[in-house]
Amino acid sequence: MVETKTENPRKTKGAAPKENGFAKGDKNNNDLSDYEDDLSQLIKADTKSAEAGPHKMEIVWFPNAIGFFFLYLLTLYSTYLLFFDSKWQTKVFMITSMIFAGLVTTMGAHRLFTHRTYKANYWLRAFLIISQVVAAQNCLWVWVRDHRQHHKYSDTDADPHNASRGFFFSHVGWLMVRKHPDVIAKGKLVDMSDMNADPLIMFQKKYYKTLFTILAVIIPTAIPYYFWNEDLMKSFVMCSLGRIHWTNNLVWLVNSWAHLIGTRPYSENILPVESFFVSFIGLGEGWHNYHHTFPWDYRAAEAGKWPNLTATLIDYCASRGWVWDRRSATTEMVINRTVKKGDHTHPLFGDKTETFVEKVREIKLAKEYTDQQVEDDMKLMGRLRPDESKKA
Repeated sequence: MVETKTENPRKTKGAAPKENGFAKGDKNNNDLSDYEDDLSQLIKADTKSAEAGPHKMEIVWFPNAIGFFFLYLLTLYSTYLLFFDSKWQTKVFMITSMIFAGLVTTMGAHRLFTHRTYKANYWLRAFLIISQVVAAQNCLWVWVRDHRQHHKYSDTDADPHNASRGFFFSHVGWLMVRKHPDVIAKGKLVDMSDMNADPLIMFQKKYYKTLFTILAVIIPTAIPYYFWNEDLMKSFVMCSLGRIHWTNNLVWLVNSWAHLIGTRPYSENILPVESFFVSFIGLGEGWHNYHHTFPWDYRAAEAGKWPNLTATLIDYCASRGWVWDRRSATTEMVINRTVKKGDHTHPLFGDKTETFVEKVREIKLAKEYTDQQVEDDMKLMGRLRPDESKKA
């Protein structure tokens, strides 16, 4: 095992916030991949034994199922308006708003607040917390709890959108039925101490409905109406309802498509897959087999594999000094995992053996020894006088 790669650590006052075990290395910063596999097996056994019998799925017809039916109809109508019956400014505004909502979710709710893959200054954190309301995916506190639970109990009955139940359930069906008892029980065990200690997050949670009404409904509807005289109803359907539901469905593909359709080069015994399609429309969130293998990597993809607009934006913020301590898996860690646990579809290491892993480790150790030797020689040369340096 090797150390997790971080860069440019900055000193912070006070004790470091408590982080979740699945989102970081142990006290030695070791790779937790094997541990996560063992944990997953224990969870599956525990979940199975906890059930007295098969769970009967109960549909919540109103407002959930019926509400989604009409919401999908309105979303189709918003698509018609987008292509055939709206001003070009409204089209641009709707699409831009979707991208914005997606980015504040992937960069903030997901990679910063759920997995703590990097650190950000106060103003960027505040911006991401308030802006997350625009995505209309519940308050940040609930979003983080559900996603941490998804990783901790991935694709078991304790997973809110368990992909083992099929594409439709993991995409939107889970929002139309009553929660499985294991989801409720295990949700209470998710560590949320860091979120509870953040006053900005708790403020957003307390006033979420008010903030949602203003930021996700009123303002997006008002902008096209007041600034370029768009029809008020068209503005509401496109820039509020349509924008929200289109964005959510693209995000939900990470729960459905990216857990069922694709390859598993890093961990073949889990459902999450690698998907270029989902990564393209999900701003870098579709390299999901990698993400579930290394959830603490800020890039959520090997070497920030393209497309990955979210990782690019985080890197830009780092260049401005707003972000630091970006955590990522080392090359040796990726190779080790790919060779030992993958489905052999990795383009570079898929057909390698464990002997290859040992060879990489030997090369790494040799390089470290050589680098240390050069450093020692330079220190020695620095102690010699100029004339003695020439003789040496």
